[in-house]
Amino acid sequence: MKRATIMLLVVTLVAALMVAGCAPQQEEAKPGAEEPKEQPKEEPKYGGTFIIAQYADITHLCPFLSTDGASNTVNRMIHMPLVMYRGNNELVPILAERWEYSDDGLEWTFYLRKGVKWHDGTEVTAHDVKYTYDLIMDPATKSIRRGNFDLVDKVEVIDDYTLRIVTKEPFAALLDKIATQPIVCKHHVEKVGLENYNHHPLGCGPFKFKEWVPEEKVVLERFDEYFEGRPYLDQVVFVNIPEPSVRLMALETGEAHYNWWQTPEEEIPRLQEDPRFTLYWALRTDFHFFGLNHWHPFFKDVRVRQAFAYAIDKEAIVENFVPYTGVVAHGPYSEAYGFYYNPDVPKFTYDPDKAKELLAAAGWADTDKDGILDKDGQPFKIEMMIKQGDELRRNIAVLIQKWLKDVGVEMTIREWEWSLMLDALTKTRDNWDVTLVQFGASPEPDHHLIFHSTGGFALGNYSNPRVDELLEKGRTTLDPQQRKVYYDEYQKIVAEDVAVIFLWHSNHVNVCSSRFKGMKQEPAGQLQYIHQVWDTEATGK
Repeated sequence: MKRATIMLLVVTLVAALMVAGCAPQQEEAKPGAEEPKEQPKEEPKYGGTFIIAQYADITHLCPFLSTDGASNTVNRMIHMPLVMYRGNNELVPILAERWEYSDDGLEWTFYLRKGVKWHDGTEVTAHDVKYTYDLIMDPATKSIRRGNFDLVDKVEVIDDYTLRIVTKEPFAALLDKIATQPIVCKHHVEKVGLENYNHHPLGCGPFKFKEWVPEEKVVLERFDEYFEGRPYLDQVVFVNIPEPSVRLMALETGEAHYNWWQTPEEEIPRLQEDPRFTLYWALRTDFHFFGLNHWHPFFKDVRVRQAFAYAIDKEAIVENFVPYTGVVAHGPYSEAYGFYYNPDVPKFTYDPDKAKELLAAAGWADTDKDGILDKDGQPFKIEMMIKQGDELRRNIAVLIQKWLKDVGVEMTIREWEWSLMLDALTKTRDNWDVTLVQFGASPEPDHHLIFHSTGGFALGNYSNPRVDELLEKGRTTLDPQQRKVYYDEYQKIVAEDVAVIFLWHSNHVNVCSSRFKGMKQEPAGQLQYIHQVWDTEATGK
């Protein structure tokens, strides 16, 4: 489908919902991950406030209870893990100076840095690390990340600065799980309680918590005793701005300095040429997807799921909505996974006739000639759940609505408040039909948390015994070549089985005011280096 046709269609459909179309008009080549323009060498300055425009309010400031990217980003400035992804998605020591594992792969020993301070001035010890992991593994905590530690047998404190993790089987993905799990302070959590922690977080990161004004902002203050060095900035403020166009306006006016989330695609070529901004690019290991609730009776038949995959033109979505930042997805891994990426997965190209054929084979027919398929007296009517204020997904949803109608499916669209939507996806799980969301996976190929039937997210309530088996084998095999065999098959199955309909991977771009320096053009992103970011207009010491 040509761009002009899509644009006319979207504008026509969206107008009825009072939504402005957002597909770009430019035909320029997609930018690459080129380095920011050379700037004169300047000495870093202390002081200033860095304002980050977030796409949604946070939901939780306990790092093992948060389930969304907005909360995780704030948490990573307050709390620190033992290891972290930096640079070219490499795992580097953070609270741990080094680690080693036994020949059988069952015992991992971590040696902690000495002298690392919590925000209350006390020292971080191995007791805090054990306490954190024990809380996650405790079913009563109800952490969505419990599945990350289900192969851990026990955590032992050897001394204040030495920790041993004993696993039930070799656990190739252990470092990744540790990297995604910041540590909490044992005595502080015991004092305030997990139920009150949300407004009283205390970590050992570069910034400490000052205030959270729900639906408005989160304010963090510099922690002078941060172990990687005193941060240059005085404050980091996260402001809640759901609409992409409004976030961009805030950047243009200087009310915000960094857009953590999507930038309107049509504005990217202009922003690249604007000296007021620096753009940071990186192909991510995430995927944007059309999620189907596998508990819904309509989607238990794989033919119906495959019909939906044929009915949706993902190439047209990328071409018209994310031509600069989108890469068409056919499976759960992007090319950013490198060695583990399997390009030979089943691909569902746009074919509405094939979709109709599959729906008919599954027993769906328009018996009353009203344009909507039915089966056993039940019309094929579903509702799509999208995040409130998300212009991009709202516009894509309207187009998908039209494509599904072409094959006899009626889909309505309902916008949800973000925290309620998260609850529906990760807690109650049964109060929705289909959705449009993104999942930010880590560079480790272990997707147990995502597509294993017992995983904390278990996207769309998907369950497949063979996928479970492959994910279990992949995470307990230390040999990379053998792991690749398992993960290659895993990628093929979830694509063919339509666990979700993979739409695109992000060639993500973050836009930052050029007055702030110290960030790096790296796949792991920029905010991992927030302690090095400084304001050229600062006057503090």
